[in-house]
Amino acid sequence: MKVVVQHSISNCYLTLRNEWRPDIEDARLFDSACDAVTFSFKYIKPPYNVVLKFDDTQYDLTVSAGEDGEIGSMEQSSREMIQSSNRVIAEARDVVAKSKKVMAASKKSLAKMRRNHARK
Repeated sequence: MKVVVQHSISNCYLTLRNEWRPDIEDARLFDSACDAVTFSFKYIKPPYNVVLKFDDTQYDLTVSAGEDGEIGSMEQSSREMIQSSNRVIAEARDVVAKSKKVMAASKKSLAKMRRNHARK
């Protein structure tokens, strides 16, 4: 997951030099949504979005600071973003756990098939 700041109008990304560039590969990466929000409140003039970008884009989350950079709205949106992120992480953990069970069952089945084949 990447946490970036994106200009709301141009859709460009904030870089390490505090410039706006169109390529996400040039974007400043933040450790967390909280870090991105804190930095943006201090140094970036709205309108901008804090964006959590996932490998699977269906999980991408965007929180807008709006034209006036309303802090209350942004704090609420940040909470929602964190809750959504936590749900995605929990779902990913469930998928990993289920995958491990399937792998274990597959290994067991393969071992049984090998034993049966060796007896023949």
